[in-house]
Amino acid sequence: MGARGGLSRRSRLPWLGAVALLALALAGLGIATGTGSPPWQPASRLRFSGGALAGPLAGLGPDLSPRAFAVLLLVMLAAYVVIAALGRRLPRRFTLAVLGALVVVFTLAPPLLTSDPFLYLTHARLGGLYSLDPYTNVPADAPGDPALALTSRRWHDKPSIYGPLFTAFTYALVPLGVSGGLWALKVVAGVASLGLVAIVWRCAQRLGRDPTAAVAFVGLNPLLLVWVVGGAHNDALLALMVAAGVYFLIALRPRLAGATLAAATAVKATAALLVPFAVLGERRRVPALLGLAAGLLLVLGISLLLFGSEGTAGIVSSLSSGPYRSPQSVPYRVSELLGTRLPDYVQTVVNASAGVAVALLLWRVWRGKDWIAGAGYALLAVFVAALWMRPWYVAWLLPLAALGEARWLRWGALGLTAFLVLGVPPGSSVEEPLRLLLSG
Repeated sequence: MGARGGLSRRSRLPWLGAVALLALALAGLGIATGTGSPPWQPASRLRFSGGALAGPLAGLGPDLSPRAFAVLLLVMLAAYVVIAALGRRLPRRFTLAVLGALVVVFTLAPPLLTSDPFLYLTHARLGGLYSLDPYTNVPADAPGDPALALTSRRWHDKPSIYGPLFTAFTYALVPLGVSGGLWALKVVAGVASLGLVAIVWRCAQRLGRDPTAAVAFVGLNPLLLVWVVGGAHNDALLALMVAAGVYFLIALRPRLAGATLAAATAVKATAALLVPFAVLGERRRVPALLGLAAGLLLVLGISLLLFGSEGTAGIVSSLSSGPYRSPQSVPYRVSELLGTRLPDYVQTVVNASAGVAVALLLWRVWRGKDWIAGAGYALLAVFVAALWMRPWYVAWLLPLAALGEARWLRWGALGLTAFLVLGVPPGSSVEEPLRLLLSG
């Protein structure tokens, strides 16, 4: 994936690509068709509606036990590592066919491993049905809403942490009801993921790199397929906007790049981390800043129109994960390994180190180094340091890792993917895949 295929240089087994692609496709199909009923799978709670929420693939395959799910997920991971290592030696047509088929399959699969799409709908229904501002009210303020029953209790007393542009979009889904809104979100995640790989393809061509290797690295990532597309997360939209911003800069259209990145921050504010890298890496900085300012003013206008002054508060609040700790974060795993919670000062040092790393990376970009790789390394540093880390966040990193000039960034993205796959509980009552397999 670098100038001559990056991770593919050491490959001497081109036939292995077809085998890895087939293994990834079969394992993905097994997960998509076998996760509609098990009690540890959130989709099993959707049967009350006669299958409308569970979707057309639920029940087509045998119900997966937690161990079977772990096996299939690890097969997907192993196949993905091989695919990333082969790079430009992958068979192009077969790669694109598998990628497209898997995106469609996971779009049609039951909502996987998360209740977040119902949280999106709960926030939208607060405003669209009950005239309550989702940035000043909480889901529990509409106790009888059917979407609330499908949302994690953790978020029942929390206002929206999503940007006003995304919330405005979800308002349009309210007339579709809970079932229609869910499948609209699923379709958006699938289409956005296909759009993401299409833009990555164009970017790779303009940069003189192998596009097949780049889109395989992005589109066949198991976290993107299972969690982002399967879970209908808005991170697909965010990754699409990030890739579009990269493309516009490569295509020498800095105004559009600035406006696109401004829109990305209004979906999730963490996209703001990428803005200074894009501006410093662009020689025509004034047009980029003008586009950024125009985009921010447009978002501000939408926020004030729909939410009043609280719309901007939604952007600010989403910059912080608050006091939460997720079991997928690196600090959480380290503390678990040591058998004790890390002292607060240790986390402060870790956060400060990540801040210093970001500052040094910005300095390097200002001195002329590749801004795409710099932004990717900065995002990776933040991910490693964060107390709150979720598998679907990797979608933001993938286009930067695929298109940046740094090979080690791609290895870092691969390592983070493996860490999250091996450490993610498939359900609240299920151990991590690796621990589950090693148990008796």
